[in-house]
Amino acid sequence: MLSLSSTIDLQGMCFTLFVCWSPDSTRILSASADKSAKLWDADTKQLVTKFELGSSIEDQQLSCLWQGEHMLTVSLSGYINYLDKNNPSTPARVIKGHNKNITAMTLSQSSKTVYSAGLDNKLLNWDVETGDCVETKGKGHTNMVNGMSMTGSTITSVGVDDQIRFQDAEKKEFMAETIGLDAQPLSVDTVGDKMAIGTDGEVSLYSGNTKVFSEKVGYRVNSLCFNPSGSQLAIGGGDSKVHIFDVLASDLKEVTQLTNNDPVDAVKFSPDGEHLACSSGKKAFLWKVDGYMPVSTYWSGHVGRIITLSWSPDSKRFATGGVDSSLRIWALANINSGECIKGAHPKATIVSISWLDDNTVVSAAHDKCVKVWTV
Repeated sequence: MLSLSSTIDLQGMCFTLFVCWSPDSTRILSASADKSAKLWDADTKQLVTKFELGSSIEDQQLSCLWQGEHMLTVSLSGYINYLDKNNPSTPARVIKGHNKNITAMTLSQSSKTVYSAGLDNKLLNWDVETGDCVETKGKGHTNMVNGMSMTGSTITSVGVDDQIRFQDAEKKEFMAETIGLDAQPLSVDTVGDKMAIGTDGEVSLYSGNTKVFSEKVGYRVNSLCFNPSGSQLAIGGGDSKVHIFDVLASDLKEVTQLTNNDPVDAVKFSPDGEHLACSSGKKAFLWKVDGYMPVSTYWSGHVGRIITLSWSPDSKRFATGGVDSSLRIWALANINSGECIKGAHPKATIVSISWLDDNTVVSAAHDKCVKVWTV
């Protein structure tokens, strides 16, 4: 039995936000805005145990539940705490996740770890096999994360705070070094020691963490992607074109443009480097990199704008997702049809897709969820 309390504990000078009974009705568990939970004896009205659950604003406790042997509380951060009567200062388990929209994702195929970030500024590390989640330690972004890319054991992220930040994936912590930007970044990609950053009207090339090239362009850089060797860079532009650049040591040289009917939101080279796919409006387009000849007119099936796409490691299929909440899988061997998972993230925009292996797709969306699919 649960009951909501709006009273103020004047003696403790704290707001008791929620209380619940133990199954045998002899104890009461309370959750409070003072970042603690308390266990009370129902008969004597005396405090039995106080659980300290942190010191930050996000550690305020909003609700509680006593289910069987388990006592749980929910923090303002959205984390769920399993209380431990034998160790009141440390929860037995904390279930973590995003409490605001996810806006970016990348993954490590070797460690089977997914990295997601969003409007809550947090960068979370998900173990695909267990579902366990760990928050990246250290000073991260102070605003929404717009893009992420992983090379080796380093995760590069860009945010609305106009910063490039780096995470050590093995230590699960942010590195001290950051790079400030002159404008809000919209996209990022890395390969080897190269990094490309796109903004609304500018593209920059970095060698290591040193900017070696920057150029104003007359379009919004919605997305960008290096080919596997890092010798070319494709840019999906707000001008409804895919711009192809040769990547030199300290320069970008545009070599061709591929015209579409709508702004290009996503662009990806296949892992074998033989194909380039892009999304434009509700359609997906595909070219052979050799001469950039179209493979077909277009592939269609989404009923809303495609936001993201990703290739399988064997380069035989690619996946698309977007505002219609659906996930579609397209096979090069059969360009006339595609497998569809309707409502993959119900009523939510899918913002990022990655392949864990040739038969496993990971998707992230505005419903604050990361999902793993066998396809």
